[in-house]
Amino acid sequence: MGQEAEPERIVASVLVIAADPNIESLLGQLVAFAGHRPVFDVTQGAAGESIRRTRPEITILDTSLPASVVDACLNAAEEVGSQPVLTSSTASIGELADQARAQHQLYFALPGGPTPLTRILERAIAERQSHLVKIGDVEVPTVPWREERGSVNPALCAALSSVARARALTVQAETASASDRGVHGEAQAMVETLRSRAALRAAVADYTTQLKSQAVPVEKALVIVRDAICDCASIVGAESAMKTVLQESEGWTREAYAA
Repeated sequence: MGQEAEPERIVASVLVIAADPNIESLLGQLVAFAGHRPVFDVTQGAAGESIRRTRPEITILDTSLPASVVDACLNAAEEVGSQPVLTSSTASIGELADQARAQHQLYFALPGGPTPLTRILERAIAERQSHLVKIGDVEVPTVPWREERGSVNPALCAALSSVARARALTVQAETASASDRGVHGEAQAMVETLRSRAALRAAVADYTTQLKSQAVPVEKALVIVRDAICDCASIVGAESAMKTVLQESEGWTREAYAA
């Protein structure tokens, strides 16, 4: 009788968002010992932008971060289908358990070793899979999708990736304390914002020019450009910037047609 094949083991990407760099390093080592791939975030969540850009299977989130950051990260995790696991560098086990119950989330109390973390991560993987649906060979979160999706435009994706990074830098500068913020951080965020906006405008104009050369009516072109931007944003994690981007892109599209 032949030996039965062992079930394939799932190795999850685990984003660690902690208030203390030492805690972040410790959690990363525990994740690695548990057999999963740790991903580190130096922006302390950036109000959810790091989760949207990284799109990890699991997010370990330190509840000692500001409540607004914790809430934003939980919302972002829900958007991208990442399973949260709460931890805390300051709260007691009882306090963390109460927080987790209130949020209906899993939790991992410190100090803890790789064995209990392995059990928690296995539960997180199972819960995440229970919220996924399979489309072809790809599993995606059970969130609404449009029935029709436009083609992915590489230039738009690249520009929107820059938009997402600029937004993360801006959020980081805004949430930093006055002593840590500094002029350089704010100036860098502003430069990146202007640069990413110019790149996106150029990409939209180029795409619009192609549509115009194909005699696509302007109203139809507006829909095509909008769908392409939304599709690319979902790939690069720039969904949170969509309200402003879509408003501006409509004007850029009309300008290109009027040129």
